[in-house]
Amino acid sequence: MSPVNLVIFLLCGPVIGQIPLLNATVGGSVLIGCSLPVHQLLIRWFYWQEDQSENILFHSDTNMTMQPIADRYTNRCEAFNTEFSSGNISVILHNVSVGDDQKTFWAYVGFYDVQKKVKKWPEQWCKSKLRVSAPYQDLVLTVSKATNNATCTAHGGYPEPQVSWTGVNRSSTAQLEGAELSLLQDPTKRTFNVTSSVSVKGLQSVTCLISNPDSNESIQSTTEIDAPGCTTRGASCFHESRVPTRKRSAGKAEEMPKHVKELYRARVTAFPQEMMRGNISVKLGKVTLEDDQRFFQAFATLVDRDGRSIRSDPYEPICQMTLHVAVSYQDVSLAVSEETMTAVCTAQRGFPKPLIEWRLQNPSDNSQHFLNPKDVNTSAVQDPQNHLYSLRSTIDIPAGRYRSVTCLIHNPTINVTLLATHLLNKGEAERSLPGWATALIAAAAVACFHLSSSHSYAAVA
Repeated sequence: MSPVNLVIFLLCGPVIGQIPLLNATVGGSVLIGCSLPVHQLLIRWFYWQEDQSENILFHSDTNMTMQPIADRYTNRCEAFNTEFSSGNISVILHNVSVGDDQKTFWAYVGFYDVQKKVKKWPEQWCKSKLRVSAPYQDLVLTVSKATNNATCTAHGGYPEPQVSWTGVNRSSTAQLEGAELSLLQDPTKRTFNVTSSVSVKGLQSVTCLISNPDSNESIQSTTEIDAPGCTTRGASCFHESRVPTRKRSAGKAEEMPKHVKELYRARVTAFPQEMMRGNISVKLGKVTLEDDQRFFQAFATLVDRDGRSIRSDPYEPICQMTLHVAVSYQDVSLAVSEETMTAVCTAQRGFPKPLIEWRLQNPSDNSQHFLNPKDVNTSAVQDPQNHLYSLRSTIDIPAGRYRSVTCLIHNPTINVTLLATHLLNKGEAERSLPGWATALIAAAAVACFHLSSSHSYAAVA
């Protein structure tokens, strides 16, 4: 078989010294590597076992005497049968879960010495420890002007995240203190949902950053507090927009479905009980990429109690806006070769085209250095059927001493940035290979403002 989409590969020796750490993503696969010295030796049998337990992952024996596989590992392990004779007894563990986190595995091997024609005493080889993580998804940032608080939520991540807030006022940018943090762990999947709130009094904008300490993956969202319209671009938006009220007729609002175009039937909901108070907003559901850049406007007849129009031109449109649709990028991957000092960053199934930046960290003062776009080679390919983009960005890491290299993928529509970091540790690199970061929202709102132009933002479900 050929290994595909594997997290890490290690060539292991007898169990001595520090135990290698393997990084894996929930739902993915991890290669537990082991290459044995087979010069003048034959492998009679071997099995992989979970440390400090009797759980067997995989067993191979030339005499066909098989050890029972533990239930939790049944149909999850795959080996390279044709490579056993060359000493490669690596196994792939599929469907990684949070329950595999911090487990240690090792191989127990029985050799036959061809030259001496004797069986060697079994040995323990290739001990390694698994570190499991899951990326936080569906980042939503909202601001309540009534309470002067911002709330940031995300879900499906592991382990517990690090949450930080940054605020911008008229003169400076600063880290915000005093944020409240709430974590809720799913009893089945054991992943976390996170909610964090902070005061934004006196600020013009606020940024929420949620980081995974194990995978070095981060997601963030920024919202302008005083901007008109929706207060967040990282989620579906509902605008509390209103037209001028003045005096109105006392008639009852009535929905007229027969006038709705087929394109929008069963997709649009309004708020009839609010219409007499001036709220003629509608909510658009089941957003698709075909809705991107559509222009919407409302027409309303406003009369006083005597039935006289209170607008000079009753056919003049109000609440004009353009809808911007986005899909958060997934399967972010960063691979670095420290031999050639090259880095490759990839992501899948996003919209629109992202903005790519590369950042290097100086070990002496932790300063950040952004690469010149001319030194970055990025290609984005659009699927002709679903119109989503897949991207690949490569760089040559410049000469000099750097602590880490980071790939930043920014979605300009929903203002969400995905980061993947590789720690440069010459000769023994610790890799950060995040899985997916998804922010899929089911509906968007087309709001009604009495403005000349506006924008609305939505994410495709």
